[in-house]
Parts: sequence; C-alpha cells; structure tokens
Amino acid sequence: MPRSASVSSKIFHTAGALMLTSAMTAGAFAQWSDDAAVNLPIGAAAGSQNQALIARLPDGTSYVSWLTNPGGGYDVALQRITPAGTPEWLTGGITVADRSFSSTQSYGLSVDTSGAALLAYRGDSLPGTQIVANRVLADGSLPWGDGVVLNGGSSQDVASPTIAATSDGNSVAAWTRFPNSGPSVVELRKLSPDGDILWSHTMERSTGIAASSLVASDARGASGQCVLMTVGFGGFTSPRPLKAQKFDTDGTEMWGANDVGIFTAGSVQIGNFPKLITDHAGGAVATWYSSVPSLRCFVQQVHADGSLRFSSSQYGVTGIGESQVNPVACIDPTSGDISCYWVTQNSSQSQFSLKGQRFSGTSRAWGNSGITFLPLGSTTLQPAGCHPRADGGTTAIWNSGSIPQPVMITAASFDTLGHPIWKGDAGGVNGGVAISTSDSNKSRTATATSPSGEIVIAWSDDRMVFGGSGNPRIYGQNVLPDGMLGDAALVGDLNHDGIVNAEDLGLLIAAWGICPRGVPCDADLNLDGRVDAADLGFLFANWS
Repeated sequence: MPRSASVSSKIFHTAGALMLTSAMTAGAFAQWSDDAAVNLPIGAAAGSQNQALIARLPDGTSYVSWLTNPGGGYDVALQRITPAGTPEWLTGGITVADRSFSSTQSYGLSVDTSGAALLAYRGDSLPGTQIVANRVLADGSLPWGDGVVLNGGSSQDVASPTIAATSDGNSVAAWTRFPNSGPSVVELRKLSPDGDILWSHTMERSTGIAASSLVASDARGASGQCVLMTVGFGGFTSPRPLKAQKFDTDGTEMWGANDVGIFTAGSVQIGNFPKLITDHAGGAVATWYSSVPSLRCFVQQVHADGSLRFSSSQYGVTGIGESQVNPVACIDPTSGDISCYWVTQNSSQSQFSLKGQRFSGTSRAWGNSGITFLPLGSTTLQPAGCHPRADGGTTAIWNSGSIPQPVMITAASFDTLGHPIWKGDAGGVNGGVAISTSDSNKSRTATATSPSGEIVIAWSDDRMVFGGSGNPRIYGQNVLPDGMLGDAALVGDLNHDGIVNAEDLGLLIAAWGICPRGVPCDADLNLDGRVDAADLGFLFANWS
C-alpha cells in the first residue's frame, strides 16, 4: 500500500508531536485555489469517482474518501490533505479496499483521537458481502491490513455501514442486516485502536429498522458513548419513522427499549436516510423531510438524557403549508440555536427556492414562514451543508443546476437575523460566494469545518481533464470565514491579526482550564471542552 514519507506517522500524542507534524508540512506550497473556476483535483486518477466524504482534524488537516471504479468494480480510496490544501499521498490517493461491486452504497468515514482515519464499508473478498472496518494512519499505512470483518460467518444481506470515532479512543460501526426471515435489524460493533472487537450488539425491534446515522457523544465525561438514528424499513406502504438510541461505552442502550421517537407521525421519503449532527452536549440534532402526509422539512434535537427539544407542533421549519425537501442543519455550540436551510418547490415541482430558518429555544426566530434567500426559479437546488460561525451566524453551501446542465456550487454566510455577512451575489443570493463555477456537472457534495471556521467542500465533477475522459473525479475547495477562497485559515490566531505570536499565547493561557458552558471558548483549538497542552501544541505549531 502506498505510503507517504513527508509527514509524521503519528499525531496528537503530545504537543511536541503536533509541532513536529506542522513543521514537516509547513514548507509545502498551498494548493487550495483562490479561483472558483479551477479548484483542487483530489481524485486525480483514472476511473469514475463519487460519494466523497470529509473528516477533519482540529489543525485543519482533512481526510477525503470516495468510491472509485478504475475498472473491475468500485474501490474505496482515501487522501490526506494538509491545512494548506496539499494532498500528502500518491496522486489519486491510496486504495483502502479493492472491490468488485458494480454499484455503490453509503459508507462511513471518521477520525479518531490519535488523528487516524477510520472507514466502514462493504467488502466482497470472501463469499457473500462483508462489513469491513479499517484504520489509516497519517503516513498512509494500514495497521489493520485488509481491514476487520465485522460480520464474520454470516451470509445474510447487509447494507450501508457507518462508523464514529468515540472519545475513549475507540470507534463504533453500525450497519443494517437482513435476516433470512423476520424484520431487518441493526448491528453494532465497538473496535479498539488495534482492531479488536470490544463488544457486539444487535438492535432487534418488532418492525424492520435500518441504520441511518451514527455520531459520537461529545458531552463532558461521556467517554465512549454514541448516538444512533434508525429509520423504519419495509415496503413502499410501510411506515418509516425516525428513532434514536444512545449507547454507553459498554454497548448498553441508554434510552430505553422503545428508543426515542424523533418522527412518528408520518414517514420519511423512501431512499432518504437522514443524518445526525452532534449538539456538543451529549445529544444530537436531526433534520429530514417527510413524504407522508406531505413533503415537509423538520428539525429535532435529542438531549443527552433522551428528552426532545421540540413538540410535534414546533419542529416544522415553517408553520405554513408548502412543498419542502432536502434540508441541512447546524447548531451553534454556544447559544444552542439551530439553523436549517432547505428547498421549497411549487406544486408541480418544477420551480425551486432556497429558504432558511433559525430556532432560538423552541421559537422560529426567522418568522413563521422563514426567510427566502433565493426566489422560485427553474434552476434545481440541492443544499449540501450548514456550519456555525464563531460570530453566531451560519454558512450554507448548496448546488444549483442538475445533470446534464452545468452545476455550480455556492456558499453564503448569514448573521443571527438572516442578514448576509459576505459581499457578492453568486448564485443569485445576496452575499453569495462562488465555490465552483467550472462548466461541468457536479454531485454528491460533502462539507466539513474546523475550529478556525474554514470550511472544506468536496464533490464529484466531470470536467474534461486528465485526457478528456469526462469521467467524474473528486475535486475540493476551501472557503474562509471572510468568504475568501485559498490561503487556509491560521489555527491559533486567537486575535485574528493574521499571525500567531505572544499575544495569542497570552489569550490561550488566560483561558486555561475547563471551558464554561454557553460562552465562546476560542482557545479550545481541538474542541475537547478544555484549554490545555494539546491546544498549546497547536498554537506553537503555527507560531509566526
């Protein structure tokens, strides 16, 4: 397996290791483009590539994974990108799993407390279909070899694995299993950094369920806990409710045998497997859209104790009747406000608008109808991401256009009142900034942020390059908190003067210790709830 000799093979173990890693990569030329028409080629290799996922480290390093078919089946590929935007491994990334599947399913990517990437995916190296987990170190080596098979000895159908790194240094993988008789179940396995299976758990319910999303708990003291969302699974006429369950570090179900009902008054759209995001307090936030009784978008927060933030009359993104699809959401870690962006359609689903809502407490802060950022038009829209800003606002990212017409990617930041923060009008939105304007089709856009507020975006793109094949490849772009592309945000620049020096050191030392609840904690550079030697290592690694 290809390996890079340009970076330290282990990071995050000590502040000194953090400084060494930064020093070894700081000399590389920045590769994040400042031109929305160019962008960074990440999957610059032969074959059709799609379904990018991103996992970021606190220092701004990114892991980007995707599924690639160079011929013979869709493999699992991974690339590590420095904070400056330089791919560290071989051109086109490394192959984590060589497979022969002719089609794709969802898979999982996470990053553990040591800075290693974790993946969960389907495998076919043995008879039947396997669920495989693997771990990739910073130098591109795979200590688990070909991976750990999590469903050994089972010939039953399995689907859509996901994985979450937990705060105790381990990880939990989940997937859907279809027994030879009876309803579908969800399987979970906890893995150590050495690839040992620490516990196994099967979620069996009276009706079929499927794994929808899994996140680690980041509550203080919640070592090794995680939250799983399931969706009802059956035929086209079967109810498709959403429920959640929290698992303790030993695999015990913490929210009761009946799970927590997130959405039980209708059904989510068939083929829609909503995602959870952590709420930074031991719970999670879900957003989804229903097909029954109508196309409507919703958000819900499940607190650490399993209680729900919104009643069924409060969790709709608006209080008016309209056709709504494809929501994305994010939560402010300080105020707890939840923001959501979605697409509203006309009755014939031939025109589309971009709308948004912010929830403060249980109230719709942007009014009963939300805010329309882009009025109805014929251009198809697809929200891709929502991320909180340090100033309390949010950044939304979306695609406009659909195959076979050219697709553009745009971002915009809005303050707590919904007013634009950036200058520009890209995408027809006041404050819009172009992320990618190449004359190409783009799809499966993924987004992720870092403590600096910089957002990284990755997507599948068929621009005619690398011999003019037109096969989709993975491209990426960053956008800074001020709406600029290129030059990556500087981690450790606590006073935002463009350098890291003694003034920033003083601010970090003044904030030393546990971060108070509900108050911004900018010096917590690795987002672990405290300012300590690990954060000091990040700051010194970027010393100007």
